[in-house]
Amino acid sequence: MREDPCRRFAFGITIEDTQLRLWLSNRGFLAVTEPINCFENIDGVISLFYALGFASASTSLKGLGWDPTVERIYVGGKMQYKFTVGDEVFTTTRELATYGADSMVGRGTRVYEATDAKGKKVAIKDSWREIDRQSEGEILEKILASCEKKLGAEDFADAKRHFVGVRLWKDVTIDDASDETVNPVAGDEYDGTWKWKHIDIGPILSERLHLSATGDVPDSGKLSAFLPAQLGIVRRKETRIPQRVHARIVFHDVGVNVKDLVLISLADTLSCLSGGLKGTATILILLTSIAHAIRGDETRTRELRTGTDSVLGRKTKINYQPYLRTGTDLVE
Repeated sequence: MREDPCRRFAFGITIEDTQLRLWLSNRGFLAVTEPINCFENIDGVISLFYALGFASASTSLKGLGWDPTVERIYVGGKMQYKFTVGDEVFTTTRELATYGADSMVGRGTRVYEATDAKGKKVAIKDSWREIDRQSEGEILEKILASCEKKLGAEDFADAKRHFVGVRLWKDVTIDDASDETVNPVAGDEYDGTWKWKHIDIGPILSERLHLSATGDVPDSGKLSAFLPAQLGIVRRKETRIPQRVHARIVFHDVGVNVKDLVLISLADTLSCLSGGLKGTATILILLTSIAHAIRGDETRTRELRTGTDSVLGRKTKINYQPYLRTGTDLVE
């Protein structure tokens, strides 16, 4: 899941002494079965391995979590990938950012530089958004439409320069169906027997050997400063299991970090930064447009994120001057 973009989800089996558990990991959640005794429930063990073996007989292996829309290839001795987006195929040339996939539960965002069939360079982003969220392409369309209404033709053309051009975006489909994570509380299979496992937000890491099937935490030697906060969110009563949909978006351009432009002068570097900050009024309008585009007509409360009042208020309150939005208007 962390290392291989060809994996949509993964099954795992652990056996400790006579206790066998089946694990399922996808971008929405990590689930584990109650243990069964390998010797006392041999029919169940046989059925499990028969089911996994039957799924592995499929040519695409999609039943075991493999993604038939991604192909691993070797170019010049280096591993690359072919991503299918709609009717087009893009071949990666290098990674731009893949650390978003380190956490197995989450968006699993990966970004690559790639080329299309004609060799044109693009950037491709593969991620899993929550199923009730708008796609990135839809949000951008609404932002630009809002800017076009608020700005003149010249200012609007300048505003568009602040956004990377989008070539296309599509949700991934497999066998003509949207690629989505399992919703464990929907469908005929749900019988209400699943339950949350308690998570200790202040774990004491043990130096002894850990048993993964019993939930022991391995001794990594270092506890993340953010872990208690993250586990605290998980433990809250209103926590739900987010269902996610697999999505891809292709950008026209691949950006370059200013720090990597070692051949340009200091004056040119400062000029680039100045151009990015030019036009305070335009930026405030963009922030307002972004907030409305992301938020839309939502009524469900979400965590702290870009586009919410709590975040937007901090971003637009410059030097304690009340640059806040009232309705659809900006006030100074």
